[in-house]
Amino acid sequence: SWSSSNEKAFLWTKSKLLNSLSIFKDIQIKHFGSTSIPHLKAKPILDIMIAFQSSEDLQQALLTLENFGFINKGDAVSKLYKQPADPNRYFLAFYDNKQEVDYLHLHAFVSGHPDFSRNLKFRDSLRKNKNLAQEYQNLKEDLKQEKKSRTEYRRIKGKFIESLSFIP
Repeated sequence: SWSSSNEKAFLWTKSKLLNSLSIFKDIQIKHFGSTSIPHLKAKPILDIMIAFQSSEDLQQALLTLENFGFINKGDAVSKLYKQPADPNRYFLAFYDNKQEVDYLHLHAFVSGHPDFSRNLKFRDSLRKNKNLAQEYQNLKEDLKQEKKSRTEYRRIKGKFIESLSFIP
């Protein structure tokens, strides 16, 4: 569940990212996902979004992030929905040495990408609306009990988020 330790871990990670990416101007780094919502049950994996001012900055930063230890998974969202890759959206993961345990999911975008603002709107809605947060938690627990595959789990959560009228 959410705790101030999640926020502390985010702030520590944000400072490390800003430090290692200091050559890039006006980076946005945001905590989102279940670990960013008070009292919501969550896997112990931080979800962080980072936005760069240009596609060139994003491409250059990917190399720095890979050197930092992140595994670049490409555009995982397009893979999930079997769509062409979006060059302005990448997913990177930080694992243990055997790459069996995820610690951190980094979602990298070019500034202005609609997924960046959509994810923030969803996070803020869950923070403000306890009933919506409970509904989302119930959905996640039901999917876990039904032993849905990771792919199916993500797709169904995605449909739930898209069903909210305030999310474009």
